[in-house]
Amino acid sequence: MYLRPFVKFIAHARAPLLAGLLIGLALPAAWAQGEEIKPVVTSNARWQSSLDAFAAADRLSAPAQGGVVFVGSSSIRLWRDLEDSFEKHPAVVKRGFGGSQLRDCVELVDQLVLSYKPKLVVVYAGENDLAEGATPQQVLDRFETFVQKIKASLPESRIAFVSIKPSP
Repeated sequence: MYLRPFVKFIAHARAPLLAGLLIGLALPAAWAQGEEIKPVVTSNARWQSSLDAFAAADRLSAPAQGGVVFVGSSSIRLWRDLEDSFEKHPAVVKRGFGGSQLRDCVELVDQLVLSYKPKLVVVYAGENDLAEGATPQQVLDRFETFVQKIKASLPESRIAFVSIKPSP
């Protein structure tokens, strides 16, 4: 009975504490190695071939509106039976592009998501953000921005986030 407020505090404080711990461990390690921490610059040109391939596929067979858009990194791109697994939906749009980060999904949300007017958006992104040095808080902020952009245009659409893991 006396632990309940403490447990609630820990549950709410866990993410910021983890983010602080990760930053606290990462920064001294980088300084000790004499490495400069540089911001990563995103360029849509990096994804132009993927965007061109998506546009070409849409010209051949335009997906019906109101389906499911899967967006994110190579885990979406390499999901071999995705279309078969979700065949009951009016349309399944696979928009995974390898190496992408959540911030790329934010920048390209019009092409990757909004143009299809989906009822459901399934996101697997953020793992590459972490691998490139983003903090957990930055990943969360990017996801929130992504959701806000979708909700501003498609307020009825639902959004599902597939849990990520840190990868080397």
